[in-house]
Amino acid sequence: MSVEEFREMSRGLPPARALKQRLQSLCGETRFKLRLCSMEGDVLADDAVLDGPMQIQLVLLSFCPTSEAEEAELMAAAQDNDVESMERILLRPQHPDVCRTAPPALSARGIFGTTPLAWACYQGHLDVACLLLEARAAMEKTDNKDRAALAWACVGGSPEVVRRLLEDAAQVERLDHLGRTPLALACIEGHVEVVHVLLEAGADTGRPDNFGAAPLALACSQDRLEVVRLLLEAGADKDAADSEGETALSCASKLGRLEVARLLLEAGADVEKADTDGLAPFSWACATFRVEVARLLLRVRADIDRADKVGRTPLSLACAARGLEIVHMLLEASAALEKADNSGRTPLSWACGHGRLKIARVLLAAGAEATPDSSGQTPLDWAKSVGHADVARLLRLNTPTARKRPRNDP
Repeated sequence: MSVEEFREMSRGLPPARALKQRLQSLCGETRFKLRLCSMEGDVLADDAVLDGPMQIQLVLLSFCPTSEAEEAELMAAAQDNDVESMERILLRPQHPDVCRTAPPALSARGIFGTTPLAWACYQGHLDVACLLLEARAAMEKTDNKDRAALAWACVGGSPEVVRRLLEDAAQVERLDHLGRTPLALACIEGHVEVVHVLLEAGADTGRPDNFGAAPLALACSQDRLEVVRLLLEAGADKDAADSEGETALSCASKLGRLEVARLLLEAGADVEKADTDGLAPFSWACATFRVEVARLLLRVRADIDRADKVGRTPLSLACAARGLEIVHMLLEASAALEKADNSGRTPLSWACGHGRLKIARVLLAAGAEATPDSSGQTPLDWAKSVGHADVARLLRLNTPTARKRPRNDP
């Protein structure tokens, strides 16, 4: 190598370290396992000055045996972004992937086998992560949750670290123990910039996890509005259903994610797509008394009386689930007061069977009748069977059929 070539190669680096980096591409080992020695046998430090023509011996070292304390020191350097300590440890040379001690934050959650690289990536420590990658730490080595470095970087949320791993060809579609990709994990955590980096790298927006939930549904479940926006702009299927038939809109409706639901509707999400139980988004909003979401769905003309697989309407679901405000809203919107389900039970029957005194009072005031169901059970019978004496008294006072009961009825 000419002097000019060497000077160009070592620009910005200590000469001995620059020479090691050149040699590692020739001998197939990282600079951490290389030693430069003078002809007298002295080891040249990485910051040694190489002035003038000289003969140098190259020695290749194997990884040294390590104690548990030394492995813990490696993990601590990764956690603390301690570049100086990491350089010193790797120069022992110590294997970058061997660590029998999990950080307390992981072991407390039953997570073991996470590599120092993965832990540094989770912490967002780019400098230490780059040193470990230079030492050829295994990017794809997984812990007992099947998470490799990229997965942990996406959970941690550093776009710089994620970008660096992708530059080294990290597997963007690797699945963890729940079948979730790095994109899915970033969506759950709401890391908008990381999601953007992954989408630029071609991450699959429709890859479902073990429960059939795609990244869009996972983002909706956690109310990650800007992530949802990014996914929709990237062409994510707005009506994809999970293994139970639940769509992103149903998920947002059930959990009361108002702005997410609004965004999905603006994107054209199907307001009537039902799950495997026949529950559409509006039914879920009523069953979980998400008043504002229910109002939003009504404004886009959701079917107010749509029945599920067993015939329950949104009003029946709200009556069973103590959704008093929802009941008021449905009655104001002219929901069917007497529509019975497949077993003949009406909204009043469901309210009485669940002891919803205030709801029963509202229904009776709206003109509800104490109609028997298919088995002959009246709302009064349902109230008595589960010990709701206050509801039973209300029914006896307000329904002709109930007032005809014998005096010894409770």
